[in-house]
Amino acid sequence: MASQYFAILTDYGTRAIAHALSQGQPLQLTQFAVGDGNGKAVTPTASATALVHQTHIAPVSAVSLDPRNNKQVIVELTIPENVGGFYIREMGVFDSQNKLIAYANCPESFKPTESSGSGKVQVLRMILKVESSSAVTLSIDNSVIFVTRQQMAPKTITATTQNGFDESGHSHEINKASTTQQGITQLTNDTGLESESLALTAKAGKKLAQLIATVQLALNNYIPLNKRSSAVNSNDENNVATSKAVKTAYDKGVEAKNAADNAQRTANDGVSKATAAQKSANDAQRTANDGVSKATAAQKSANDAQRTANDGVSKATAAQKSANDAQRTANDGVSKATAAQKSANDANNNANGRVSKNGDTITGKLRFNSENENSWAGFEIGTKQGKWTFEANPNSHEAGQRRFNAFYDGGGKRMYLAFPHVGDNGDTVAYQSWVEGSYLPLTGGKITGNLEIDRGNDYAGVILHNKSKIAIIESTPDSENQFLNLIYRTRDNQNVNVVKVPKKTGTLALLEDIKNVHRRDYNRTINGTSNWDNGKSKTITLTGSVTIYPDGRIVQILHLKNFRIMWFDAESPTVGYANAGYRHPLIKIPLWSAMPNKILSAMPQMVRTTHPTTSTTYVSEAGEWISAWAIREQGNDKGNVYINTRRFTGDADEIVDLYVVIEGY
Repeated sequence: MASQYFAILTDYGTRAIAHALSQGQPLQLTQFAVGDGNGKAVTPTASATALVHQTHIAPVSAVSLDPRNNKQVIVELTIPENVGGFYIREMGVFDSQNKLIAYANCPESFKPTESSGSGKVQVLRMILKVESSSAVTLSIDNSVIFVTRQQMAPKTITATTQNGFDESGHSHEINKASTTQQGITQLTNDTGLESESLALTAKAGKKLAQLIATVQLALNNYIPLNKRSSAVNSNDENNVATSKAVKTAYDKGVEAKNAADNAQRTANDGVSKATAAQKSANDAQRTANDGVSKATAAQKSANDAQRTANDGVSKATAAQKSANDAQRTANDGVSKATAAQKSANDANNNANGRVSKNGDTITGKLRFNSENENSWAGFEIGTKQGKWTFEANPNSHEAGQRRFNAFYDGGGKRMYLAFPHVGDNGDTVAYQSWVEGSYLPLTGGKITGNLEIDRGNDYAGVILHNKSKIAIIESTPDSENQFLNLIYRTRDNQNVNVVKVPKKTGTLALLEDIKNVHRRDYNRTINGTSNWDNGKSKTITLTGSVTIYPDGRIVQILHLKNFRIMWFDAESPTVGYANAGYRHPLIKIPLWSAMPNKILSAMPQMVRTTHPTTSTTYVSEAGEWISAWAIREQGNDKGNVYINTRRFTGDADEIVDLYVVIEGY
């Protein structure tokens, strides 16, 4: 099924991109316009040069390469909230020369403005297929921010995530906790570190508390003064720590315990906030469920009211039915009384209208009906030894069945006198004296004047018989190629030979007439097939010749003079490939006469024009084109030749000549 909405390169856009590729100078797409199609849906055409009805135009917001296909360019336009008040049914992209490069239609949408009470930013995209992305300059308007739905999705935040986004989502960076700022911190069970970025766990605090308790128990024993030491970093096994050393260790333990408690409180606070968020979500869900329940209850009340109304209608309908039944009963009684009266009248009329079996007179018409509607109705007349029967076809209302018969039964056999059916316009039975001398006998006879044989839409002709074969001369109805067949056929309808007389003006030649080479010159004019430069109205001179050789080979020369190649429309699009490719001019030229059997080859050559006053050099125009026989387009066409063309350099379309040699048989 063909697409309803699509974008298409205009004729100018196709040439501009081809020129950009050949010259290596990217095309600048500068303006993006939208329109309302004058209130109607539009169908884009390559010949368009402007929108049907333009409502807004602005610089292109971005020109980017499609990440899924490097031969597709995406052109974008962003319409802000304060612009609108119109419908959008068509879009167009213009180059720096303010000429339409691409044209597209789209589903109808309305662009409101803030002053109307509803504002929105609307982004329009047009995807163009090009042979190479280097043909178009990629650009972006930095004043417009584009964010995709994928980029809006949040990622999981960890201690190592950074601020940024990609096609899978966005993430954020979290500050690391230190002695000078708040932030995320790493917990540790190791109590022997001097790090200022790590926090002790409750397990580490418990370990320190147990150590302090052990030290306190040890201090209960008497310790000599010379065995006491205030050092907290000594490895001496003979000295005991003083209160000062213990206090220093205790302070460090308390510090670690406080750090662990703070870390625990931070974790607990995170859990509380998560719990509160979950509660808010649950409350919102309960509110939504309550709204659904109330809507369901309202619907049930409406359904109950509807059922009550339906019950009232049913009772009223039943009452009406009872009244109708009573009326029908009364009507039936009247009908039966009327029928009884009619039967009595019919019996009386029947008695009055009977004819005596012997010697009576009938006034008016006598009608004979058959036993049933499918039997022939008729009457009989007796004879000495038999009878005559006259009967009519019961289906005489049909044109092909409108007839009657007469037959005689006698002597043990039946003899028919059958009449043909009568057409819609009636008919007349002819007397023998009417037709004598007007019709041919079965044998012999002579016709003066023309003999016409009319078979409508079927083959009409004359069949000539001999002992074993049949010769047929017949006309062919609605044939595009021939108007007469000469057929030699067996009596079991097997063709032996068939000669087809072509539908054309000319003279049939005998074999003796074509033993030598025959050549004839021709000339005519044709028109272009493209709207470019009014090509369809351009008259192009065509000269050439036809040469017939004794072996049946036919060579035709076609010389197309003083024309521009772009006067001819582009060939059909690519079939079976994702990239439709570029469409280049296809030149269709009628042959001087159709090849009887097949076109074997066509050799085209673009040459410098033969125009006496306007003729650019071969290199300047004709040499900038390549041409080839379009075998795909040719197919089984024997009356035309198709030539593919493509410009591979240059850009100005000048006048050229095309010389084609066609060989066939």
